[in-house]
Amino acid sequence: MSGNTFTADGVNVSVTDLIVRNGRIHVVDGVLLPSVGEIVQRAPEFSSLNAAVGAADSAPGTSPNLGPALSTPAGSGKYTLFAPSDNAFAQLASPPTGQALTNVLAYHALDLPNPVFAADALALPAPTAFATLLGSTPGNQLLVSSSMTDVLIDDSGSPFPLR
Repeated sequence: MSGNTFTADGVNVSVTDLIVRNGRIHVVDGVLLPSVGEIVQRAPEFSSLNAAVGAADSAPGTSPNLGPALSTPAGSGKYTLFAPSDNAFAQLASPPTGQALTNVLAYHALDLPNPVFAADALALPAPTAFATLLGSTPGNQLLVSSSMTDVLIDDSGSPFPLR
């Protein structure tokens, strides 16, 4: 709350404290959506990812800090995260640490000015490069294209389908 303005996750609360039989209602001028970081922190299938983000961010000298980046204001639509599940982490023979861990995790997050949904990607006329959180230099980009029925993500010359 700032002065007479009350917000929730950056959304204006236009009416407060409507008392009802089973609780209280606050009217908001938008839909409250969790951030990517909040989903990663709360969903049980991402406990390894959440721990890895914490380990990467707490390692000395690593950059970028992933936790704050993935917890940008809800509804900004800025990041697309290819979130490895606990099962995916369990398949790693030797998990990276330090800056190597930060690089691997940042490679899974696209830093976009506007959200791109799978349905949008199906309509891409040609492969389009998207920068990861590591930046837009070659090797830090994912090429997204369409085969008319599948969205293809390519980082090494051999695309794999994302359904």
